[in-house]
Amino acid sequence: MRTGSSRWWEEGPLLIMEAANSWTDIDTRDAAGEAEKIARLGGNMTHVHVMWPHADPARFNFSTRAATRKNRDYLAEFIPEAHKRGIRVVIYFDVHTADMAFARKNPGWRQVKEDGKPKEDIYTVYPTFCVNSPWRDWVFTIVEDLCKYDIDGIFYDGPAVFEGCCYCESCKKLFRKTYGKKIPLRSVASGRKDSAGWAALVEFQSKSVARFLRDTQRRVKRARPGILLYMNGNVLAPYSARGVDNRKAIRETDVSLSELVR
Repeated sequence: MRTGSSRWWEEGPLLIMEAANSWTDIDTRDAAGEAEKIARLGGNMTHVHVMWPHADPARFNFSTRAATRKNRDYLAEFIPEAHKRGIRVVIYFDVHTADMAFARKNPGWRQVKEDGKPKEDIYTVYPTFCVNSPWRDWVFTIVEDLCKYDIDGIFYDGPAVFEGCCYCESCKKLFRKTYGKKIPLRSVASGRKDSAGWAALVEFQSKSVARFLRDTQRRVKRARPGILLYMNGNVLAPYSARGVDNRKAIRETDVSLSELVR
């Protein structure tokens, strides 16, 4: 059970532990044992991996309308074990990579390069989905179902508009509706041949990511104000590379965090 203010993440330092960072062994994992390991190490918050949402078929270890088969509800088992040890439960939600077979089943969701081909080289092998496509509604369904549990937060790993993208039909239509013209080619605009087009493209993409976060946050806070929402933010680099403007993102999330890669 939660205690303290609705903005619990401001009450003191957070020591985030992950006793397990994969769902692959979840059928045999011991919920009490995992929570005890985190507590023994001094952790007071954990990222819980209970899904591989973009696989074929998608794998969920909690109850959601997006599931096509029923699996062990590990989330329902783990939450009370964590909470009774004073550990906050934050869901890890990958929103930047996808399984190839699942992506091919949902071509209208994919990020597309300016040559019309889908992007398929995230970490050299993965496709990715677009924040402006109908995929966003599928994600929101999962978020709403997660919020039915007594979770403490959701961590988005992503989202992003990757370099060279996105020229899917959803982006083309939304850009034309917003700016009254065709979306500019990144390769041309970024080469200083079309500075106005480049500025519009970068702004459009960063606003698209922010809108995805805003629409997520509305659903989260409507379900339960005390749920923390944050994403893997941009590092100290131009946000044109992946559409994540931290100034926009923080307006739509609760904290601003990013990975430090050494």
